Amino acid sequence: MLREKVVEIGEKALKIMDDYFDGRREGTDKIKEASRMITQAIKVEHMNQIQKNSDRSFALRLLPFLPNDESKTKYIELTNPSLKPLLLLKPKK
Repeated sequence: MLREKVVEIGEKALKIMDDYFDGRREGTDKIKEASRMITQAIKVEHMNQIQKNSDRSFALRLLPFLPNDESKTKYIELTNPSLKPLLLLKPKK
């Protein structure tokens, strides 16, 4: 909840910065605050990305312990849907 809110505010801050650089906004007080919020939003997005990648990595480490191809397919669909085509490819002999 907090992470999503920080990212939302970061997007608003980007709009403020964009308006300032396009000449539609005057003053530097809001620009300083917007710059700080953009920094925080970037940190939160980076934390989200690291968490997502580590979850996917952990899910991939468990693949060899699944008993059959059907359960592996379902597990891949749940944990890594975007990588499903790559993970389900089997090498040709």
